[in-house]
Amino acid sequence: MNTVALTLIGIGGVFIFLNWACLIASAVTKKFHSMVPPVGGLFILIGLLFTNGRHWAWVGLLLDPGFLAFMYALPDLCRQLRRYSESRLILCLEGQSSDLKVRLRLFKADCYQITLDRSSSNATSGWRFRTSFGTWTRNGGRIELIAHTNKDEKPSRAVLVQTEGSDCYEVVESTSLASQMHEAPEFPPTTFRLSVESSQ
Repeated sequence: MNTVALTLIGIGGVFIFLNWACLIASAVTKKFHSMVPPVGGLFILIGLLFTNGRHWAWVGLLLDPGFLAFMYALPDLCRQLRRYSESRLILCLEGQSSDLKVRLRLFKADCYQITLDRSSSNATSGWRFRTSFGTWTRNGGRIELIAHTNKDEKPSRAVLVQTEGSDCYEVVESTSLASQMHEAPEFPPTTFRLSVESSQ
């Protein structure tokens, strides 16, 4: 077995070991531990291609729980990419204050994506950036947003009302699960104003 093959297999083995360690830690502590990228199996696959065991190269992929988790999540990932694609965008709203920039995108099938950005503010502590998702409904000039949350949590909610005779919306209600300064809220505060993106 040549040096290149041994190196690749060794690197792949380290990644796979780390992924199994994260998986076991998640099971033991009941807390999620993120796995490293699912490349361990790929390193082993490529390494085995340089050996006489090349016909067993695919086994490397099956040994990597990160790769298996990725394959399991791939159908849902494809659905999410389609759900939030530009072709399904209905309305895009933007707003900015002295310390907060917000972009809200409403998609078909009642899905939304909202981004809150404080990275350009002078704040020296606390959260800087958050993107969250959820569902929305519209009733005339009123838009209601419901954030995705865990099943055991009460969902956060925001209500925007369109200013009569304009393309501006004002946040008239905003509830959030974030209770501390370092936690990013799902929605901008009340009285925050958003307008239709100029490119639309």
